[in-house]
Amino acid sequence: MDKRQDPSPERRVTEATETGMFAMVAMMMVCCVGIFVLVVLIPLIGWPAGIVVAIVGGAALMWAHMKMMGHGSHQ
Repeated sequence: MDKRQDPSPERRVTEATETGMFAMVAMMMVCCVGIFVLVVLIPLIGWPAGIVVAIVGGAALMWAHMKMMGHGSHQ
């Protein structure tokens, strides 16, 4: 590959922030960590309340994802 066609890392980071890729990566990281935390909290809180917290928390993460990414479902 020609060196002139391969942009510098600084330029690729700038392009990612300009196109919203950074926002998408950050949101996906938040969703992944959030789901992990919800799953870990279920046994700590107790099964009936933990399931409710996991469902509500998961729905909140899905809603935040749709609002931040500016789209509906992935259908």
